Amino acid sequence: MDRVTRPAMNSEFAGGGPSAPPLTRALGIGACFVMRELVRTGVLQNRFAHDHAYVPVGRVRHLFARLGLTRLQAESANYQHSREVHDFLVGHLGADRAHFDHCFDLPFLAIADDPELQARFLDCQLPSDNEDGA
Repeated sequence: MDRVTRPAMNSEFAGGGPSAPPLTRALGIGACFVMRELVRTGVLQNRFAHDHAYVPVGRVRHLFARLGLTRLQAESANYQHSREVHDFLVGHLGADRAHFDHCFDLPFLAIADDPELQARFLDCQLPSDNEDGA
């Protein structure tokens, strides 16, 4: 993610390239949203972008904590959590299935927002979350 959002730090631009401030500070987890939408719409087709395409809003972090990625529940939103979610899913589903046909976190967001889906897939109801407004 830093290679895209912090161009001045990208080794591919050593000795030149754009001089711009890092975007991750300004965008926060919004950087993951931008990455997800660029991949979903086909603008980006690089598989390495998949690590950064899961938007780790509170509801999604709570769901993944319920699935076993417990560290995310106790922390506040951070764009770096996208990679943790990606690695978790790749470990359980493999790289070809972990992105859910390039929908990334969207199926989990749907589950997090629907108590019936939570009961069906998690056998519980997740706590409501207003931490990040999402």
